[in-house]
Amino acid sequence: MHGLGPLAWYLDVNRGDRLEYLVSMSSKARGMDLYAREHLAEGHPKRARKYLNGDVNSSLIRTANGATIILKHDTDLPRPYSRTNLVQGTRGIYRVSLRHGVSRIRSGSRHTLGIIFHDAA
Repeated sequence: MHGLGPLAWYLDVNRGDRLEYLVSMSSKARGMDLYAREHLAEGHPKRARKYLNGDVNSSLIRTANGATIILKHDTDLPRPYSRTNLVQGTRGIYRVSLRHGVSRIRSGSRHTLGIIFHDAA
């Protein structure tokens, strides 16, 4: 999930903290079936497919140091597109928009390898 990487970075996961416990569940799968029925022609192979993934997945993650991460993954519900992360704590709220693979160089030189996996099916 795209959202976990930056949040883990903000919380120093694998640099002093670690993910310890996760509970995750998904809603019923309705969005993809509905889309296929409404937008694909009769006889299209994807109309016959039974989609099993839930429309929204919600995960609750606890770190060893006691931080809590609430992560939602939603690919089907109609809503404005947003790549914004919200970090909320005792002393305030921080909201940032994500950019793929670009970070500020603080010292030294940049050496990068970017791999992004997307379901192309």
